[in-house]
Amino acid sequence: MNTLKFFEVSALTRRKQKAQWEYVIHWATHPDKGSTFDRLTFLLRLLPKQLLFFLLVNCLGYDGVICYDGNLFIGHVFFQKHRRHWGIFSVFVWESHRGQDYAKRMIAECLRRAHGNTHIERVYIGNGGNPAIQHIAELAKGNQLGLPFAAKAGEKKGEAILLRDAPSRASRWMLLSRIQRI
Repeated sequence: MNTLKFFEVSALTRRKQKAQWEYVIHWATHPDKGSTFDRLTFLLRLLPKQLLFFLLVNCLGYDGVICYDGNLFIGHVFFQKHRRHWGIFSVFVWESHRGQDYAKRMIAECLRRAHGNTHIERVYIGNGGNPAIQHIAELAKGNQLGLPFAAKAGEKKGEAILLRDAPSRASRWMLLSRIQRI
């Protein structure tokens, strides 16, 4: 396997990553019938594509990663950003690549990115409907995804609480001294 390459949805530009940008628009305008996303975005899908992309990403907090293995398209993970958590609502792996741990590695990448945002406390992985996705959520909560940080189970199904080391006394002092200068 080649190294995985990820495109962050919120960083896509129509000119530079046209294929990936159009892929996101296609998924946004063709949601699963009856899904929450279908109901919430029905009227938005009538807008011009550029405005739709802007509203979904910049105003409503939809984001995600599109994954390639070398130059081979693999799939995506889409999530919505909320104040203190991310909600993963769509995981897709091209049929010919299923059963090769790509979904697990894509979700692990999303968890790494969430952990990098210190204000994100938890990630909801799916809504409990897909057994394969719930299995990955259980792996995340059991620290079995090879992540450089730990996660624990939350109260809700699919909820992974991201654990971070408490700041050391020296780092807290340095931060406070920098704030005082401002």
